[in-house]
Amino acid sequence: APWVNDPQLNGTAASLLIYAAYFILRNAIPDDSKRARLAAVYGIFAFVMMIVFIMVLPKMTDSLHPGKGGNPGFNKYDLDANMRMVFYPAVIAWTLLGVWMMSLRVRIRKIEWKNEEKLNSTVNRYNLYCLCTRSRDGRHHAIGRKNLCGGCRCFYFVSDS
Repeated sequence: APWVNDPQLNGTAASLLIYAAYFILRNAIPDDSKRARLAAVYGIFAFVMMIVFIMVLPKMTDSLHPGKGGNPGFNKYDLDANMRMVFYPAVIAWTLLGVWMMSLRVRIRKIEWKNEEKLNSTVNRYNLYCLCTRSRDGRHHAIGRKNLCGGCRCFYFVSDS
């Protein structure tokens, strides 16, 4: 069978669908303040539903997962010495891999911020304008955090004024 009728798996699938709808909702609203307010309310709703679907409902019914519905939980007798020699180093290795990936992300973000500062000083010094379709008034609309209109290519020209 491709899918097992387990309440925890079904709750996780429902939670993933709710959060997928959250991302669709965030990208569907053009107004920033309205998008932020609606996404915040929906995010609270989604979090509450995730707790219900993943933690509350599976404890009320039988489940395939250990420690729920009469299944014995993880205890010191479940992992013999040979498995511990592999399991704990693997947990440490995955944790270190995550820390390394996060440090790469932080370093990339710092480089992006430095490049943004250079571009912002150039935009301000030469009075550059943005010809992107996302620009509201022709001015470069993203002076501050993002300079390239969310990933598209902006075309600049120097104004005469």
